[in-house]
Amino acid sequence: MEEEEEEEEASAPKMPKAADKGSSVLSERDRLREKNFSIDVDSLEPLDDSAAPDNWKEIVSKLQEYRYENAATVDDFHAFLVGLQSDGVSTPHFTALVACILSVQCRDEVALRAMQTLKDRSPGGDVNVDFIYEAPLDDIEDCVRQCNFYKTKAKHIKECGRLIKERYRSQVPSDANSLKELPGVGPKIAYLVQSVSFGQQDSGIVVDTHAHRVANRLKWCNTKHAEQTRKALEGWVPVDLRIPLPLLLIGLGQNICVTRSPKCGECPISSLCPSAGKISSPS
Repeated sequence: MEEEEEEEEASAPKMPKAADKGSSVLSERDRLREKNFSIDVDSLEPLDDSAAPDNWKEIVSKLQEYRYENAATVDDFHAFLVGLQSDGVSTPHFTALVACILSVQCRDEVALRAMQTLKDRSPGGDVNVDFIYEAPLDDIEDCVRQCNFYKTKAKHIKECGRLIKERYRSQVPSDANSLKELPGVGPKIAYLVQSVSFGQQDSGIVVDTHAHRVANRLKWCNTKHAEQTRKALEGWVPVDLRIPLPLLLIGLGQNICVTRSPKCGECPISSLCPSAGKISSPS
């Protein structure tokens, strides 16, 4: 997978109150909020004490408090992937894979809109292996045109449909190595599908540009690329945090710890962050 470009930053949306739950995605997002942002961090131990930051438990606890009350677009995308398991689609893991490929170098909300267009074009709203296998490439391109690099992504999606139908009998492989052999699927997408769609908690940690940026600003690592950050985090992050931690870091990166002019004055962990107030604003 190619390196992701930095995305434009969105303002921090608040979590909807119970009365605002008007869609399955919002309801799923609220359920996942309870699951992922209410972990007893004090009961967890790092895989390697020598590699873990001294104050990681305090930082994660404060991030949980913040993210419990403040949504980010990553939450909607995560909820969409999880919700596919109960949405009646015939091949939920494949639909998740398609969405993940579209999300590369693309805002979450744009990728979700492209998925909705694909659903509107598919029989019964089911973006399954057979639909992609049979659909002309031009039609797929037209559906995902709003995404960055849509021609390349459409080609990858079409080829994934062919390989999964012919090589895997329409079943998406659940192991990361097989996933990474599919076109358009790098480590981040493989671990995203494995951890969120298949629910494998011991999967690799999902690290995008936001998680990479936040982890480096916290001095949890000193790395140049997201894949290096993933390996550094996997050296100490407890298994029970492998799915929630990316949501915490990515959400903070989308809302507060943005690329340029981070909002350190609004950050829930600014008092614990060695980079607080030290990131130069663009001239």
